[in-house]
Amino acid sequence: MKKILMLLIVALVPVFVFTACSGEELPMNDNDTVSSDDMPNNPQPEEPGLPQGSGGNANLSRGNAFVKESQLMIMESFPVQVALEISGDLPTPCNQLTVDVADANEDNEIHVDVYSLIDPAMTCMAVIEPFETQVTIPTEGLADGTYQVFVNGELVGEFSYPG
Repeated sequence: MKKILMLLIVALVPVFVFTACSGEELPMNDNDTVSSDDMPNNPQPEEPGLPQGSGGNANLSRGNAFVKESQLMIMESFPVQVALEISGDLPTPCNQLTVDVADANEDNEIHVDVYSLIDPAMTCMAVIEPFETQVTIPTEGLADGTYQVFVNGELVGEFSYPG
């Protein structure tokens, strides 16, 4: 009897795992369904301030984005081209990565705000979702000088313009 029970368990566990990972729509409550197609997979902003596919949706709430690593990339070109590589985690697969790049201030600081947006009405499994993105730092119209780049208040690096 023990052998039959053990055999049954060994045979059914892969079926449950495959079913859970199949990406079919899973009912969350009477009115909501979320499929794997509805969840962003390492979203990249279409433009600063708007997550991919948001269309500026005012129904989204601000959430966290946990930045693990950020690196300033300075391309050898004239005028200088600058990009920021950012990696980290989102609290759930339903959170949409959002990046806002502010114009340089009077102290030659460029502040980059990295966060997420989420629909508060959406039910989502609390599983950490890693992200990696590259954001262009606009240099057009900058005065000559040295600029510091901050991500969520932390200094990442600096560059000289025009280079």
